Amino acid sequence: MAHFKAGFTILAFFFSLTFLTAIKSETLFARRLSAQDQFRLKPEKMTHLRFYLHDTLTGQHPTAFPVAQAAITNTSSTFFGLVAVIDDPLTVSPDLNSTLVGRAQGMYASSSQSEVALTITMNLVFAEGAYNGSTLSV
Repeated sequence: MAHFKAGFTILAFFFSLTFLTAIKSETLFARRLSAQDQFRLKPEKMTHLRFYLHDTLTGQHPTAFPVAQAAITNTSSTFFGLVAVIDDPLTVSPDLNSTLVGRAQGMYASSSQSEVALTITMNLVFAEGAYNGSTLSV
């Protein structure tokens, strides 16, 4: 019987520690994890990209074309329902004639009836400099 009490006491102590640890970790709403420790990732590198996107809707060489619209698009103050595809140049300065570094290719849709709001998806396709041949999906 003495062995049972000693074994039971040790077992109870072990479970108490386990449950206290579990309770403590469950009460945390959020905790900071290191991605490097968690997933064995290398330190992140930061790259600063600066370019200018030129979205031309009218003129001799437009780069955005409407492809669909809702029945109310023409009477909507926000152009709600308009869907357009784009193939816009990316340049190194605000001047459209400056060096072309790539193109923004994708689409956007006017997605609010009450305010101007666009849902945009595009691929930035770089064709110049260190990032020639690279893409960035936005």
